[in-house]
Amino acid sequence: MLLQYFYDQKLAHASYMIGCQATGEAIVVDPGRHIAPYLRAAKANDLRIVAATETHIHADFVSGALRDLRSIGADRLGGYFQLDAIETLAADGYPISSYEEATPQQVAAGIQSGEYLLLDVRNEEEWAKGHIPGARHIMLGYLPQRAGELLNGQKVVVLCQSGHRSAIGASLLRSAGADAISLQGGLEGWQKADLPVEQ
Repeated sequence: MLLQYFYDQKLAHASYMIGCQATGEAIVVDPGRHIAPYLRAAKANDLRIVAATETHIHADFVSGALRDLRSIGADRLGGYFQLDAIETLAADGYPISSYEEATPQQVAAGIQSGEYLLLDVRNEEEWAKGHIPGARHIMLGYLPQRAGELLNGQKVVVLCQSGHRSAIGASLLRSAGADAISLQGGLEGWQKADLPVEQ
């Protein structure tokens, strides 16, 4: 699996390309307006971009998904599916995997006591502005290569700024064999719950 991180500092916009070397296919998560970096990365890794998805619909001012899908060959979009489609696939015997989510209030005591390992997957600039005491910092783009560092039998709570990147991080860690959960609301949710942050 390939996970490549892209960050536009001018727009504070993060996006990712997730690729499967076995199939030669890739998907872009939260693409920016300019898709040339994704196309270059796909070409460099012998991948073909087959889809794009948005997790930040409210931030569509930076999105390249709708405008530029044609340039990657996605000109016959079939639409989307409702979440109950996953239940149907599971009922038909397809393997379905998910990750757990928890609120800051549910995991705060376990994080503060050291029962849980806290992993912050935000970028360096976000980390420097403030982070949860005791957190480990591995940017999401490096997580596939470094996941083994976290496989010690301890439950891993993954956080980002608002909870979207942490979902990807928790999924990556689960696929590597870790017991990982995503922190709902990320650091923003933690701060809203009046829990400690340090710089």
